[in-house]
Amino acid sequence: MSHTIYDYEDSGEGTGEQTVYQPPPPPKTTNEALFACPDCSHKCSKYAEACPACGRFFRGYDRTLTVIPGAGWIGKVAWGVVVSSFLWGAILMGLFMLGIVLLVVLFGVGTALTPPR
Repeated sequence: MSHTIYDYEDSGEGTGEQTVYQPPPPPKTTNEALFACPDCSHKCSKYAEACPACGRFFRGYDRTLTVIPGAGWIGKVAWGVVVSSFLWGAILMGLFMLGIVLLVVLFGVGTALTPPR
């Protein structure tokens, strides 16, 4: 499909002739994300695991599982529980000590204000 833009201009030689301007054709683009399946030549995405037409698998996966201690989410959750239990323990211990200090002060002030018998 060719589109011609008619842009009539003087050819520049003073003859009054007009030239038709035709833009260059658009560059041919290749879709680099697609490739041909080796079995059926169907166009497949480079991210596909298998051909949608024939079902041929493109990738092989390594079945080795590497376990790194402490790298999973369970370690982080366990650490959060431990830290939060120490935090709440410290808060409760502080409130307990504050209560004891208040009792000592109140009983001390109370006994100091009581008249001797």
